[in-house]
Amino acid sequence: MSFYFELKPEDREKAIRYLLTKIPNEIWNDIKKSIDESGDAWYSEEHFGIGLYVRNLLLKGNFDINGIFMDTYWHELIEEAIKRKYGSFNPE
Repeated sequence: MSFYFELKPEDREKAIRYLLTKIPNEIWNDIKKSIDESGDAWYSEEHFGIGLYVRNLLLKGNFDINGIFMDTYWHELIEEAIKRKYGSFNPE
């Protein structure tokens, strides 16, 4: 049994678009604040905060994403969404 999971490009794209439409601006502001304060470690520190929020949001959206995968890669979806929403992603 393998514990490596890959999200198909089309599913990744759907998830990013879904997050962009479902996450309210206040939460985006919280995410940006966390990134500004914590730099590259932002997602480690937000694993049970923003991370749990994002994982639950994806589950509510009926995304068939393995829990281990979601637990490990949720932040990559958010980072890509930030690039699209704000034009860049620059943790310090």
